[in-house]
Amino acid sequence: MDKQALTKFIKSAILPGWCHGLRGWTVTGLPNHSEKVLRGVDGSIMATTWNFYLNFWLWIDDELITPETLPLNKIEHHLDSGHLPISIFEFHHKDILMRNTLTVIDGATNGIGLINVDVENLSPTRHKVVLGLVVRPFRVNEQMGAISHLSYADRILSINDKFHIFVEGNPQFVITSLFEGNELSPKGDDKVPQLLSGALMYNLRMAPGAGKHIKFRFNIDPMDRRSAVTLLHRLPIYLPIDKVRTYWRTLLYRTRWHIPAPLPDAIYASLAYILINMADNQLRPGLTFYNYFWYRDAAYIVAALLRYGYADFVKRTLPTFMEGQLPTGEFPPILDDRLRPVKPIKRLKEWDSQGQAIFAIAEYYRFTGDKEMLKTYYPHIQRAAEYILKQRTRRLKERLRNTPYYGLLPPSWSAEDLGSDKWHHYWDDFWCVIGLRDAAFISRILGKQDSHRYEAAASELLNSVFNSIQILIRRKKIKWIPNGPEDLNSSSMARGTSPLLWPGRLVDTSNTLVRESFDYYFKKWIQPYGGGYYHQKHFWPYGLELATCYLILRQPQRAHMILDWYLQHQTVPGTYAWAEVIDDINPWWSRIYPRILDKSMP
Repeated sequence: MDKQALTKFIKSAILPGWCHGLRGWTVTGLPNHSEKVLRGVDGSIMATTWNFYLNFWLWIDDELITPETLPLNKIEHHLDSGHLPISIFEFHHKDILMRNTLTVIDGATNGIGLINVDVENLSPTRHKVVLGLVVRPFRVNEQMGAISHLSYADRILSINDKFHIFVEGNPQFVITSLFEGNELSPKGDDKVPQLLSGALMYNLRMAPGAGKHIKFRFNIDPMDRRSAVTLLHRLPIYLPIDKVRTYWRTLLYRTRWHIPAPLPDAIYASLAYILINMADNQLRPGLTFYNYFWYRDAAYIVAALLRYGYADFVKRTLPTFMEGQLPTGEFPPILDDRLRPVKPIKRLKEWDSQGQAIFAIAEYYRFTGDKEMLKTYYPHIQRAAEYILKQRTRRLKERLRNTPYYGLLPPSWSAEDLGSDKWHHYWDDFWCVIGLRDAAFISRILGKQDSHRYEAAASELLNSVFNSIQILIRRKKIKWIPNGPEDLNSSSMARGTSPLLWPGRLVDTSNTLVRESFDYYFKKWIQPYGGGYYHQKHFWPYGLELATCYLILRQPQRAHMILDWYLQHQTVPGTYAWAEVIDDINPWWSRIYPRILDKSMP
């Protein structure tokens, strides 16, 4: 294939996979590091510091094969050993198999990326094959990127002067603009600013049964070319993957699981994602738009990590919980990487975060017995409990007596997916009951005098919730626990009630109203969809919170039905990664929800 033809192919109007329905991504990286590497459903690779992505194309007998345009059933994703965060992507065409393996090793602030590419001829005939490492100004997370400069020399491909890929062999370098077919100079002329594309082309002569193995590595942290050469050249090109496997197995196998497949893989993969998404000792639920600290998500993750043997990681995160507290005692629901309230969220209240912060500290103590930690953070816990009580007084007005609002927490945005911020949400109340109960528990452990007051306040708040529900049952003729007084019929009722059982265990499981309510949720929002939780006109992985509730209610068949549905509907099949909102075929949003079991099934 001559250079002019190569340039034409590179410039081809081949849009990213996310334009063709291949939406979503998974992630790899190192635990508790700020930057990661994303892997798109179409096989594309992008460090979170990059404003471009790379992918691998094949020309087989002059026919161009790009994973961006292949249907989902023609590509495969795997995790090494079924669950290690070593991403494997492959496709085959005309009996030519292309597989690339992606992982991150230590060696810089946020690690060094490694890619191993294998091309195999599985046919009995010879094929002319060209492998292209293609760099394009797109992002894995469904956005345009920018490439203003590309250069190649001494086995280093440099992009935007800050990011560099060390390559094996002697490929041919091609550079062009994204939308014009004219070849540009190797220095990257500014004919189409920010929209350069390029490729390193390997001409492979593939005899029957032959295989080719080519290795690449790249920097994640921005650096100049000289620093990159020093960093990338000093590593042996053949880094044994066994060292990466050993590292992750040592970290993940603190608890061994002897349960039916694929559940052990799901658990280990989920733990790896949790640890990778953790950054600067903050538990974060995802990347890009979701790369913040949510008290809500962090509380559930803490519960999971403690049960899987990661109290040491939890201990590192607890200062984050406490440092975000405002002088008023409020724990704002979302914090940025400097532990400041996230705009415009700081103008919206979410009362549940108060209970979640207290719960996280109490849960850590229950698993470790670390009384010194309780002593250190008791002033924070006390301020949060008093803040809950202060907010509740706003709904203890005489004019509200005998209404379904009396004694509840005020309206809020709550869990963000439950409905209007003008509504009362029982989710908030249940979480604040948990917080007050745990504040009383901690107070008793430390011999403080607040324990009885907080215990009484927890009981009073829970009684107010059930009094509210009974009023609605009488006046509105409902037979279940709704989302709140203003929302009697939406799917939010199911998730909104879940803290009552998990992690709260606030009532006896023989409670008739509770059992009938969860029966109704299952028949209304789960069973008709085969086990997926249909919520706000989409499917949400929060169904796993409900699965835990059904286990607590001693209804394992329902829990297994839910779990099976999510295992069969992964956003990136084969990786145990989910978007936050999914339909039954493709992800709707691309927020990775890498925590299939972080709801800590008891």
